[in-house]
Amino acid sequence: MSASAEFQPPRERKAYPSACPLCGGSIREERVTLHYAAPHGTTRLVHEVPAGVCQSCAERYLRPDVAEKIEHLLSAPPAGREEVPVWNFAASA
Repeated sequence: MSASAEFQPPRERKAYPSACPLCGGSIREERVTLHYAAPHGTTRLVHEVPAGVCQSCAERYLRPDVAEKIEHLLSAPPAGREEVPVWNFAASA
């Protein structure tokens, strides 16, 4: 990261950073799936989230309006449910 790179707090950001503040890589908007830990060991998934993704280190950046929308989504009942297979590496050794 260059010394001149400025990292704006997320609430003040109107767009994605022009370069990744962590590694200096280029950022491109992509649709991603976000994972959130929920109570009782469950995980919440939010699909098709627009995010700025660093093409070098894969760090993700959200615009404030998207982050607020996710907060509202997670407080409402889910649109669907998925069953995800899970393997435990430690138990297999």
